[in-house]
Amino acid sequence: TANSSIILVETHRGDRINVAASDAMAVQGITPWGRLPIPLNEIIRIQPAASKLNGHLVELKDGTRCLVYLTGDEIPLDSLTLGDIKVEPRELRCILTPNDQSGGHWNSEVGIRTLLHLSGSQTLVGDIGDSSLPVVSEGVRLDLASSRIRRIERISDVSVLAGGLPEPTPSFQIERWDGGIIIGLIDLDLLSFKVRDQNWTIPLRDIVRVETPSPELTPEALQQISELINQLGAPEWDVRENATRELGAFGYLANSVLRRQLRETEDPEVSRRIERILAGLN
Repeated sequence: TANSSIILVETHRGDRINVAASDAMAVQGITPWGRLPIPLNEIIRIQPAASKLNGHLVELKDGTRCLVYLTGDEIPLDSLTLGDIKVEPRELRCILTPNDQSGGHWNSEVGIRTLLHLSGSQTLVGDIGDSSLPVVSEGVRLDLASSRIRRIERISDVSVLAGGLPEPTPSFQIERWDGGIIIGLIDLDLLSFKVRDQNWTIPLRDIVRVETPSPELTPEALQQISELINQLGAPEWDVRENATRELGAFGYLANSVLRRQLRETEDPEVSRRIERILAGLN
């Protein structure tokens, strides 16, 4: 049985209709980067865009916030008072939900999905499609694994090449999960990004910031971190010290595992050392 909730649909004619929305019902939208299916029960709000823009501003429970143009066939709605009705996408003015009216917001600590912040205060939630990003820093080309990147932030609209020559390409500061920082240009015109099973290409000039709330650990790295945590309670002082140093060297890659262990451990020595490691990450 599809999960359902109550939403308020308002049309340009002034109709205000209470609707039982389920995950089987969706509005179809087109963004500047690709199609976006919008299940009704995942909406926080849909409202008209700012006066100088066409289309609608959509906010979803997963953190997505972007400009869309509603399209597609008539939308079947289950009205609480009128029964089954259909509404043309162009007739929709706004959709309000209890999540919007109660101030509900998405929790950025859930999952490891990447947040792509774009110009115009837009945010997309999904996964980087490129397994690595080519970065040019101080004349040297590097291939950075996308899974190792914690944060990317645009710091300038112009990059400076070796020799001091300006390049009309955005310059970014890239922070890795191990704590390393690289400043340079990303040698791509378009970033591949997967949103709700849709493969989009995002122009680099539109990107303001990229964030991944939690790192993606390989099974080998997770096993190594777990073994080092076990050594934090070893009887030998030098074993505990070595494990503390090695966990600190993992940087933010170990952050989520350390925090979980801090909640679960009953060993005061382990707690003290994990707190020291986490303080070093901050």
